[in-house]
Amino acid sequence: MFGIMDPMRRKADDRPVSADRDIADIRAVLYRMTGSYGAKDVDGVMDTFVADVPMLVGTGIDELRFNANDVRFQIERDSSEPDAVSIGMDNLRATVFGDAAFAYTDVMINATFGERHQRFPVRMTFGLVRTEEGWRVAQSHTSVPEKGLPEGRSFPVQLTKTLSELLTSIDSDTGSAALEAMGLGTTTIVFTDIVDSTSLSQSMGDREWSSLIKRHFDTVEGIVESMGGVGGQNPRRRRDVRVRVGDIGADYFDEDAAGDGIARGAASDGSDRCSHR
Repeated sequence: MFGIMDPMRRKADDRPVSADRDIADIRAVLYRMTGSYGAKDVDGVMDTFVADVPMLVGTGIDELRFNANDVRFQIERDSSEPDAVSIGMDNLRATVFGDAAFAYTDVMINATFGERHQRFPVRMTFGLVRTEEGWRVAQSHTSVPEKGLPEGRSFPVQLTKTLSELLTSIDSDTGSAALEAMGLGTTTIVFTDIVDSTSLSQSMGDREWSSLIKRHFDTVEGIVESMGGVGGQNPRRRRDVRVRVGDIGADYFDEDAAGDGIARGAASDGSDRCSHR
């Protein structure tokens, strides 16, 4: 099946004399395939595949087709879903090895679903064989580039697998140094509220309750600041992280050492009308 060219029958660029004709024929077959797809001509698409055992691998999880009936089923499904579809090829490349060839192309699929129009950039590779009817596709493979993968990398970066690994990496000297360099690190968030606030607010007038809420948060914020907490503007993240909803508040420390102190301090703030937690 794989013919060997006479080395004397080569051009100056070391390409076989017949390669240009073969590549032109291969391009014609692939353009005929994409044109038939756009026309929803299932028979036309099937005519560009080998008759016996074509293979088609698509981007869908179930799109693994390894015989003519399954390939036809896939093409019929592709044709039935959009109202209209067109396929444009660019950067088409082909290499011929006797009676076999391999081709690659960038593809832009334009599809219309009712009033919605979508574009799908994909990559396609083909394995072709020379038959009595000319070049035919034996194998077609469509893939979608991984959007989350940065240029210059072959594999996605996976920082951790489990929460335990994440905590271990943060606690390590290397992890802590890296987080510090990025302005990140361990943060302790403390939530406070007034005990039995619902019944207490009902027994007080609006003015007295509002005054108590203000005194409550003044007390909490004083304790937060005295223990090194931030409570308002975070100078490192440059955004307001203070949360105040009714009598519920949230404040944070950039380190975890002072975490429990605020609750103890707030609970003993000397107020004769409420207790804090």
